[in-house]
Amino acid sequence: MNSKNFQDFTYNKNPRCMIAIEIETSGSRKHMIGDLVNASILGKIGLIVPTNDEKYKAFVKIMKYLEFAQENDKMSNNVFKNIVLIKSDDLINLLESHNEMNS
Repeated sequence: MNSKNFQDFTYNKNPRCMIAIEIETSGSRKHMIGDLVNASILGKIGLIVPTNDEKYKAFVKIMKYLEFAQENDKMSNNVFKNIVLIKSDDLINLLESHNEMNS
């Protein structure tokens, strides 16, 4: 399964919903960072679902950049820790296998 989360994953302690899902299809990197921010702020768990390999790889690079910024005191170390990045096909397979187990 292709998924990634930030080091030291932790839940948002002040969420507005249980899971905030951002499905990314065609936005710029600026919009993708906005997706990370929205999902992280709103959800106990922020789920980022890119719909193709190119977007998945771009999110991985963005997450590495944000981790670098945190490690070098350019931003707080307690943001984005609730984000999970998962490819759309993997999410669908996960949901389908869960559905089959409960049928």
